[in-house]
Amino acid sequence: MGPAFQMYLIDRDEHLHRLPDSQFEVMLTDPETHSFPQFSGQPIRAANVLVELTNRIPTSVRWITYHMMTFDRTGCFDAGRFQRQEFSKHEEGAGRVLARMTSESQDECTGVDAADRSATRGGAWVPSASAACAIDAAVLCGNRRPRL
Repeated sequence: MGPAFQMYLIDRDEHLHRLPDSQFEVMLTDPETHSFPQFSGQPIRAANVLVELTNRIPTSVRWITYHMMTFDRTGCFDAGRFQRQEFSKHEEGAGRVLARMTSESQDECTGVDAADRSATRGGAWVPSASAACAIDAAVLCGNRRPRL
């Protein structure tokens, strides 16, 4: 059948919550209409998973990206901050590719400043072994997770 994306949010108690793509799109475009009081004032870890499906059944994980999502005191997603972090990740990655292609150092090649690199570092995380296992189980074993 082909690839599909699945997004999971991991709260501070290591509980996974499935975030439908349609809801994430609304959070990006109009965050005030979709608040999550349970995440108020917290940075929440997120995993965006590209899953290979065969006959609508997950057969493998192609890749996973890890993000940080910040929510304000009312539980509204900070879409602007998230987009800045994602943009800086792409900009930094493109700089590394260009640096390799031109044999120049990354700093000479990209013009990515320290603020951009700080945004990049603030936008990612590395999963614990238990979080990685929980994500794999949710994706490949069909372990149902609460949907937001």
